Amino acid sequence: MKNLIALAVIILTCAFNSNAQVYNGSVVTLKYKMGGCCLDVAGGSKERGANIQVWTPNGLDPQKFKLISNGGDRYFLQNINGGKFVDIVNGEQKTGVNIRTWDGNMSLAQTFIIVPTNNKGYYYLKSTGGYYVGVETSYAQKGSNVILLASATGSTEWKIEFAK
Repeated sequence: MKNLIALAVIILTCAFNSNAQVYNGSVVTLKYKMGGCCLDVAGGSKERGANIQVWTPNGLDPQKFKLISNGGDRYFLQNINGGKFVDIVNGEQKTGVNIRTWDGNMSLAQTFIIVPTNNKGYYYLKSTGGYYVGVETSYAQKGSNVILLASATGSTEWKIEFAK
């Protein structure tokens, strides 16, 4: 039995690290590379329009997101705390645009491409317009705002971990 469990863990780990469909339906946390804070719905809000920020990891539901496949490497991120979706304000594709929560509408503003980086275990979240989800300041502290950025840097790398 232990061997079967170990084999299942190895298979899931390999599939997860290869960006396969095993993501679909998984509840995860996204940990920011620079500073170790997690993607977080500000104030634990369940309302649409709530700001997305980074915050000290705490294991609470505002930091847990369900990945819903939109085909291939494209996903919707639904916060399990209030059921709202991660959303690019007004669907604008440019540097500095804020990331928030909104009712699920399965639009391009809520579609993110998960791309492995050169740093093992880290991923970029890209908008369909080619911008990267990142933190406004390079070494984020709790409460730092999450926005779109034009280029891939350490401030746009996320570690995706299964939520506990």
